[in-house]
Amino acid sequence: MVSLIFAGAVPLLDGEWGVSKRAGKILSFRIVVSDPKTGRAVQIVVKGDSARRLIGKKIGDVIRGAILRREDIEISKKKERGVEEEPSEEKKKAFEELVKRLPELTLKITGGSDDSGFPMRPDLPGGVKRKLLLSGPPGYHPPEKGMRKRVTVRGNTITEDIVQINTVIVYQREEGD
Repeated sequence: MVSLIFAGAVPLLDGEWGVSKRAGKILSFRIVVSDPKTGRAVQIVVKGDSARRLIGKKIGDVIRGAILRREDIEISKKKERGVEEEPSEEKKKAFEELVKRLPELTLKITGGSDDSGFPMRPDLPGGVKRKLLLSGPPGYHPPEKGMRKRVTVRGNTITEDIVQINTVIVYQREEGD
């Protein structure tokens, strides 16, 4: 039997290949880049080859900003009730400043969420979706001490199902510190 592997094909448990639910769609991620020095966060949308390079990375991995090519990055637009809002001038300025600095930045992946809104959890290996009994964040914030709840969370690996990736800029320590 001859089987062809094509774009959007994913391996199934029985050794066969199936079609990803996102097959035919352009792979893209919304990346939130937080700067601990200024306390600001900028959202960017990464598409194409730059987005593909992030597949397989895990929470805690450190990446160079240079792997995100300028032509694959655009400013994140807010959607409300199906209508896209144009970003403010302040956000456009912050975006352009970040894109200029991006090649020399180092980013640490701190989390994210999937297309259903389930958060990524650093202690759950792989890109799977699981129901876990949790007593604390990420994924559950108990209203009272000692409360636990079974909630759905996503694993710590970036897959095609992830839509948002949270990162923080890592600054090198100076010799005097």
